[in-house]
Amino acid sequence: MNIEEGDAMGHARVRVSVRFLRLGKLQMDELLAHYPHGQAFPSRRAPGGIGVSLTLDDAFDVEWLAGFVERHELPEAERDLFVSLLTNYDTRIVAVPTVASELHKRIGGQLVLSLTYADEDDDLPSAD
Repeated sequence: MNIEEGDAMGHARVRVSVRFLRLGKLQMDELLAHYPHGQAFPSRRAPGGIGVSLTLDDAFDVEWLAGFVERHELPEAERDLFVSLLTNYDTRIVAVPTVASELHKRIGGQLVLSLTYADEDDDLPSAD
């Protein structure tokens, strides 16, 4: 999910994704079949394991993903909700999107925050 806000003073962008940090190939295939825009990556936690990142949007299927977590009995420590804020404001209040809050309530996991500050004169990279 990308939320962009801006005014004459600056810009801010919030990206939210859910990350599975250690999956098997069959689990990865099932996730990517349901969420074709997901991205797989090598797991740092398990040699030969696979991680998958799914970017949230307003149409994200929270119910299906909660069922996936339950079916595969995935440990809570092996997933997180990653919230990234890129801004050139020095202070900013940001609300986490409702779908992210709903997902976190359903599947748990760590909540990981990333803040990147860009100087006022810097242009923020596009969300694409």
